[in-house]
Amino acid sequence: MKPGPKPDYKEKTPYKCRKCGGTEYKVYGKDKRRVCIVCNKRNRIESYHRNKEEINRSRSERNIHKGYNRKWHIMRRYRITLEDYEEMLESQDNKCAICGGPPNGSSVTKFCIDHDHESGEVRGLLCNKCNCGLANFRDDRDVLKNAAKYLERAAIKATAPHG
Repeated sequence: MKPGPKPDYKEKTPYKCRKCGGTEYKVYGKDKRRVCIVCNKRNRIESYHRNKEEINRSRSERNIHKGYNRKWHIMRRYRITLEDYEEMLESQDNKCAICGGPPNGSSVTKFCIDHDHESGEVRGLLCNKCNCGLANFRDDRDVLKNAAKYLERAAIKATAPHG
C-alpha cells in the first residue's frame, strides 16, 4: 500500500482554526482537508475563516472602489456610461419609467437599468418592483396586454351592481 501525498506545512497564514484559533495547519489531499497542528482537529477549507484584520481591510478596499465598480458594471453590462445613466435619470425626472415612483426594493438608491435581452438595447430606468414585474411577464407584450385586459374585466365586475 502506497503512502498518501505528504502534507503541505503552512505557518502563520491568514486562516485560523475555529476550535482553538491556531494558525498552523497541514493540508491533505485533493479535497483540501486541513488539520490544525495545535488541536489536531480535522477540517475542510470552508471551516477556516480569515483573520478579522484581513476581512476588514478587504471590505474597506471594496468600499473605496464602490463607485468605480458600479461605473465599470454599467459600462460592461449595458454598454452605457455613468453619464448616460445620469442623463436618462434626469430625463425621467428621477422617477421610474413605468410607475413614476422612487427606487425601491433591495436597491433603494438606484434604479434598475431595463434592457432588451435580445438586442441588449437599454430601454429606461425602472424601480425594482416594475423591473421584476417585466421579468415575470418575460418581457412579452402580448402577455402584458392580456394581464391588463384581465385587470380591466376584474375592475368592471367589481363595480357592477350585484343582482
